[in-house]
Amino acid sequence: MIGCGSMGGGMALLFAEDGVHINLSDPSEEAMDAVIEKAEKAGYHGKLTKHKGMLVDTNRSLFAR
Repeated sequence: MIGCGSMGGGMALLFAEDGVHINLSDPSEEAMDAVIEKAEKAGYHGKLTKHKGMLVDTNRSLFAR
């Protein structure tokens, strides 16, 4: 899930509720921690993890051939 604000975090929790494993990505470590904490309290143990590293290659143009 890219973005762990109210919408992204809520969607991540809904997917976790259905048993889907979710990798979270957000510039805010605190936002990811808050979503994971909510998931743990709801009993979705181990369903959400933080994604480490870049999601896109910022050195390449989308239009490069």
